Amino acid sequence: MKNQNISLKICIVVVISALLFHFGVEYYKKQVTQKVINYLVLEKGYQSTDIAEIKTYISKAPVVSTSVIFKDERNAMYMYKSDNGQMEQYHCIPAINDLKQKYIHAENP
Repeated sequence: MKNQNISLKICIVVVISALLFHFGVEYYKKQVTQKVINYLVLEKGYQSTDIAEIKTYISKAPVVSTSVIFKDERNAMYMYKSDNGQMEQYHCIPAINDLKQKYIHAENP
């Protein structure tokens, strides 16, 4: 009976920890997404309605990055990251393998 009680407590702790981790990561991604929106609107002069799609990823290097697709250029994806507390665009990706893609919203063409 005592072993079952300990096992149950361990299972509860594991489940609660996993839920806290998951929701903590989702909350953090929403914060980063909002920072990118603020950067684009307040510092770069875009309207929030200019953005067709925005998504924040947690992956390898850079650990946290955000992709932005603009409404007037749906065939390109722009990648943003925070570097020393400053948001910056670090990469442009064509939607198709078009090596001659001209990026309308590239910050460093």
